[in-house]
Amino acid sequence: MSEIPGAIQLRLYFFENLASDEWLPFLEAEGLLQEPLPDEQISSVLRLWAWPVGRYLIRMAASENAATREIVSRTLRALKSSTHPDVQRLGLEIIAALPADEAATLADLVGGWLTLETAHTQASPHAIIKRLAVAGHVDAALRVAGAVFQVFEGGGELRSFFDPTMYEHYMNTAADELAKAGPLLALAQFSDLLLHASRTDRRLRSVREEDYSYYMVGSLTPGQLDGGDILATIIHAIVRFAVAAVVADASSVHAVLDVLAKYSPKIFRRIELHVLAMAPAEAPERAGRCLTDTALIDAEWCREE
Repeated sequence: MSEIPGAIQLRLYFFENLASDEWLPFLEAEGLLQEPLPDEQISSVLRLWAWPVGRYLIRMAASENAATREIVSRTLRALKSSTHPDVQRLGLEIIAALPADEAATLADLVGGWLTLETAHTQASPHAIIKRLAVAGHVDAALRVAGAVFQVFEGGGELRSFFDPTMYEHYMNTAADELAKAGPLLALAQFSDLLLHASRTDRRLRSVREEDYSYYMVGSLTPGQLDGGDILATIIHAIVRFAVAAVVADASSVHAVLDVLAKYSPKIFRRIELHVLAMAPAEAPERAGRCLTDTALIDAEWCREE
């Protein structure tokens, strides 16, 4: 390492063939688990192979030895602020390979490593969301999901890490797991996301907030798609979380309605009515008020609900 620091091919060969975790403490002590070499030292090497130790760490993350995995986790924490694409890409794969309990402690690293490239990494970060949700680490799963499905303005349009079709695909997959693991927590977070997304979308800036997004979807019934639009995708996820909570426990309709009531846009009133219709006997006073509200009777914007 000291005599030929730029011999990336030798590092690659060494780490690709290294199976034992007994080396790991010594590699850490010698500082060989750190950032990749500067580009000028490996200018002739494909960027894809600039951090050979990363693939070794993926294998070590699956080790049955807790001490080995702790070194892996410690290594990732030390690289938290890295902007190197290999560290970001392989770092996400390493987190995905760790047991859920340990991956949960590293959930905050995911947001900092997400880019247009790493968000599409096949093994992660979507695998991380599923693993955390299935293991009951709902807060950690939602932190990762919040980073994955964030939206921002680009070129005057609402954008994400994915095109609208893939945004819908990945959202549906994540929503399946989150709806089973913690629908009420997911409901609140994704309601905030919808509010942020709609305020970012330039199409909605010229209308009053309480009116804006009720027309972004047609039916709230499952299976009704709206062309892969980002806002429509978020709305359908919110509906899925609300419905899942009531299906699991009809009395939770109160908690669902309390969450939705915090938001003024009419789309949330539509979702309230949709969910209330599932268990009106659990909230008869609320159901009665809705059925006799002259502002709702025959209103075009909530006719179906």
